[in-house]
Amino acid sequence: MQEETQPKEITLKNGFKVIIRGATPDDAEAVLALKMDILRQGIYDALLSEEYTFDAAQEALWIEHSLTSSNNFMVVATINNSIVGVLYFQISHELRCNHWGEFGMGINESSRGLGIGTAMLEALFKWGETHPKLEKICLKVFDVNPEAHKLYQRLGFIEEGRLKKCLKMGNGIYSDAILMAKFINKKKSGT
Repeated sequence: MQEETQPKEITLKNGFKVIIRGATPDDAEAVLALKMDILRQGIYDALLSEEYTFDAAQEALWIEHSLTSSNNFMVVATINNSIVGVLYFQISHELRCNHWGEFGMGINESSRGLGIGTAMLEALFKWGETHPKLEKICLKVFDVNPEAHKLYQRLGFIEEGRLKKCLKMGNGIYSDAILMAKFINKKKSGT
């Protein structure tokens, strides 16, 4: 079961205050709306908006399920009580791979570049430092999203490979998926 992520208030580059906190099933409608907005833009995920078939009730069940496993982590970012970002992380289910996991993150367009992604990732790093199994955090970012790629590099993620022409964008245009990872520093007990 995910330990409750204590809400943390951060002042953004634009002076606004953002709160990073653990997600709850009550966030389902707002999280779903954010996901659909990001998917409609069509360049940040392999999934198309018409392929994402969850409704708010299913999203709430998914969030609730995510919170019942010690191998999942999920936070939202809020500005004035509106969800503007979400990060979900899951450790691999395979026994020989359960020392690593992968995350996905989304931030609404008007809130990008302000430090919200960094704040959500720092919450994940803090959680990961004390997780008994986790050693490595992985992600996939598309090369059509260079700002996200730069953020991950700045936070210590390294490129481990590429899936060439992973996304077919249309009109003969493709996007590579960049596979990145970061090994986390473990906190010693009592520190």
